[in-house]
Amino acid sequence: ALRALTLEPAEVLGVADRLGSLEPGKDANLILLDGDPFEPRTRIRMVILEGKNAYEYEAPTTGGEAQ
Repeated sequence: ALRALTLEPAEVLGVADRLGSLEPGKDANLILLDGDPFEPRTRIRMVILEGKNAYEYEAPTTGGEAQ
């Protein structure tokens, strides 16, 4: 199922030499989720663009100190 959303479209578009799989020398653009991407409550936990961390989710603090 993952291949149907990654490598196969890259092959169809003729860009599989740069995109579609995680390999040395390819562009590394990823999103990391904490659940099903089609569920409204799923959060983006991290975004990696061109191999660099562009965003990382930080859980809100409750404001109190641990006992």
